[in-house]
Amino acid sequence: MQSFIDSDFFSVLYPFVLILTVIIGYYTAEIFYNRKNKQWHPSGVESAVIGFFALIIAFTFSSSNSEFRNRINHIHEESDLIAQTYRTSLQLDSPTKDETIKYLSAFIDAHLAFNHYKSSEEGLVNTVNNINESFQNYLAQQKDSASQKQDAYKKLLQNYDQLNSVFYRNAYSFKERTPLTIMLLLIVSSWMIGVLVGFMSAFYLSRHFLVPAIFILLVTFTMHTIRDLDNPRKGSIKPSFENLETLKLTINKILK
Repeated sequence: MQSFIDSDFFSVLYPFVLILTVIIGYYTAEIFYNRKNKQWHPSGVESAVIGFFALIIAFTFSSSNSEFRNRINHIHEESDLIAQTYRTSLQLDSPTKDETIKYLSAFIDAHLAFNHYKSSEEGLVNTVNNINESFQNYLAQQKDSASQKQDAYKKLLQNYDQLNSVFYRNAYSFKERTPLTIMLLLIVSSWMIGVLVGFMSAFYLSRHFLVPAIFILLVTFTMHTIRDLDNPRKGSIKPSFENLETLKLTINKILK
C-alpha cells in the first residue's frame, strides 16, 4: 500500500477522487433536497469535523517536515565530521593521512551514488560497511606504531566513531516514514470532507463553486507536499547533498 501511495498513479488518482467526492456531495444535496424543495439545516458539528480534518493535516505535515529537517541536519553533521577528520589527518604521518583521505573519498562517493539513485539504502549501508572494515583493519595495524602522533591519532579515531554514528542514523532515517494508518486516515478523511464541502455548497441560497475549487486545490497541493516530505527518495523535495559534493571536490584536489 505504501508503494501505491508513493506512485505517480496515485498523484493522478487522488485529486480525481477528491473532485469526484465533491461532485457526489453536490448532487446528493441536489437530488435529496433541492429537487424536493426540502430545507437543510446545519447540525452545528460541520465546523468541528472540518477542524478535526485540519488537525490531521497539521499533525501529518509537521511530522513529515520534522523528519525531513532531521535528514538535512544529519547530512550537515556528516559533512562537518568529514571535514574534521580530513583536518585531523593532515597532522598524521603521510601513509595514514593518505589512507584516511582515500577512505573519506570513498565514503562520500557512496553517499553521492545513493543521492543519484545508483544505490538503495541497503546498498549505501553495505558499501560503507565494506570501506569501514578496510579502514579499521588499516588503523588496527597502525595503532602501536611509534611514528604516529598519538594525540592526532586519538582524535582521528574519535572523529571516525562520531562520523559513523551519524551516518547510520542518517542512512536508516531514509526508511522512517509516516505510519501507513495515518496516511490512510488523512486520505480517507480528505475525501469525506470533500463530500461535505460539495454538499454544503449545493443549496440555492448559498450555492458556491469557488469554495470547492479552492478546497480541492489546497488539499491536493498539501497532500502532494506531505508525500514529498515523507519520501526522500522521490518527488521534488529531497535533502541536498551539495555540501558533500563540495567536500569531494576539495579531497579530489589532494588526491591528484
